[in-house]
Amino acid sequence: ELLLALGFDETSVTVTSYSADGGIDVRGVLRAGNITEVNAAVQVKRWKNPVQAPVVQGLRGSLTVHEQGIIITTSKFSKGAQQEAQAPGKARISLVDGDKLLDLLMDYSIGVKTEQLTLRTLDEEWWTGVVGSIEVANGSPVISQSPLPTIMYPLTIKANTKGQIFYAELLSPNGEVRYENIEYSSPSKAGQVVTGWRSCNGWSLWHYQDPISKDWKTIDELRQGQK
Repeated sequence: ELLLALGFDETSVTVTSYSADGGIDVRGVLRAGNITEVNAAVQVKRWKNPVQAPVVQGLRGSLTVHEQGIIITTSKFSKGAQQEAQAPGKARISLVDGDKLLDLLMDYSIGVKTEQLTLRTLDEEWWTGVVGSIEVANGSPVISQSPLPTIMYPLTIKANTKGQIFYAELLSPNGEVRYENIEYSSPSKAGQVVTGWRSCNGWSLWHYQDPISKDWKTIDELRQGQK
């Protein structure tokens, strides 16, 4: 189902026989933007331990002429496996580890569902017109003469990394982020894309502009309820 979502031709996808398959589990034709076709051989590993270099070598040896190799695993790839997959002068093997697999399932809504939550907040504009702005102290509303900053979502955020500034949108206080028209479940997931890092604290990486002070602050302050 994921392969079809990625662009494989449904009529071409074939699950190989259990034995004598050379380690290949699925063969099919990947259509790239209706421009070209790529013959692909996919091997899947539902493992807990990291996939090592010999697995990559074995798949490469089973490829036919002009066939692209892909390995998908629920675990990780060792450094040796990653180096072997991109070895110069050899057919490149695409690697999808457990984290990337989860991202793809989320992106294509396979095995997951989206639920909408209703968040009720005080209408500060309405209350300001009646009694002034409202603050909460010890669980009780208190009238204040200083207006509170209103955070409107989606909120423009930015990350300064690699000497560049990347802009995105924070969709809610829960941390959903839209970057280049793709929605990510957390600031860290979006941060991994712009930085290229395998792990990233997106709550510290991304910044928003305070509507009152105009200072750029980490979005972690929004999560903590700070102003």
